[in-house]
Amino acid sequence: MAIASACLAAFAAALIAESARMKIRDRLPLRMVVTGTRGKSSVVRLLFSILRSSGLRTVAKTTGSIPVYMHAGGGEEEILRRGKPTILEQKAVLRRAAAEGAEACVVEAMSIRPEVLRAEIGRVIRPQILVVTNVRLDHLGDQGATRERIAAAFASSIPQGSVVFIPEEEDMPVFHRAAEKRSARVIPVPAQSGSDLPGPIPPLEFAPNVRLAAAVARHLEVDESCIRSGILDVSPDFGSLRMWDFSRLNPPRRWQLVSAFAANDPVSTEEVLERLLSGGQTSAGLPLVGLLNLRVDRADRSLQWKKALEEGALSRLNRIYVTGVQAPALARSVKAAAGRDLVPIKAKSAPAVCEKIFALEPEGAVVLGMGNMSGLGRKIVEFWSVEGETDRDSEL
Repeated sequence: MAIASACLAAFAAALIAESARMKIRDRLPLRMVVTGTRGKSSVVRLLFSILRSSGLRTVAKTTGSIPVYMHAGGGEEEILRRGKPTILEQKAVLRRAAAEGAEACVVEAMSIRPEVLRAEIGRVIRPQILVVTNVRLDHLGDQGATRERIAAAFASSIPQGSVVFIPEEEDMPVFHRAAEKRSARVIPVPAQSGSDLPGPIPPLEFAPNVRLAAAVARHLEVDESCIRSGILDVSPDFGSLRMWDFSRLNPPRRWQLVSAFAANDPVSTEEVLERLLSGGQTSAGLPLVGLLNLRVDRADRSLQWKKALEEGALSRLNRIYVTGVQAPALARSVKAAAGRDLVPIKAKSAPAVCEKIFALEPEGAVVLGMGNMSGLGRKIVEFWSVEGETDRDSEL
């Protein structure tokens, strides 16, 4: 009898707690979650800026390179974690948003494993709008080793009765099947030449990110002028694509430093390189070299880079420097399999890594940071932000 009473009490407490959470959610009329493999933080920031430009009291939270909370009244702060990140962090975001009187809340999904992603989106946040940025090969052990399986993981998180936005080029039947089961609707966003955007795409963003944000804003009937001003006023994420100049006077030498660490996978990094070359962003005459930062805790991602480099990825880079404990093994493997020379760097501090590259590229170079933002990657970007020079202090 005592056990039964205890179970009933626990069940009642759970119902009360869930009811309290529902009241918090109900105080936020518009909730949006952005998931996908790449570009999530950028899309969150675009939507946050656009909705604020329209006059909607909006808060947002990104998870990417640095977790950040953006206030309804403007300004942002880094979220300091005491332990490993969990989806309970999203409950705190909803509470803060409600306390600030937010009318809209835009949140970047944290989860990787499909079952946790479903709980985060479907049980904690329950958004009316879900945005899927793209489907790329990453987190293969948790989400699957094919694009189809990764798409299925994202599709499984579609909330009941929601509207789902996804780039047309990333759309797959699995999204529509999952949406039908949950009375949701998928809106593929066409890949237009730019004529459907409120003005030319600024040099601050990738076109798919802008298209997604603009499509969501139009769905919400945001004025075109607000969409445009929101896009132009967006504050870049720490992990966004950025460039700095670094010069020395004696003898006069110049390097261009490009942070694409947050791109993570080889396909996304190839897109960054293509954008740099086609847009004329790099200085003519300087050789292109890569700085690949490996993470010891992401062996799956290191293997993905190994396979891509052996198959000829990023062949337009003159050299690739590699950092991390796996760097010597990766360099030997790629050399044996494809005859490509990778240069391991044993230095562990950002200044030491950069000094080594500057010494090995004495005539100057364009240095493309890639692989992983975490750990040494973040320290390198922080070092470049202090020591480098930029007229824009923003994304490319």
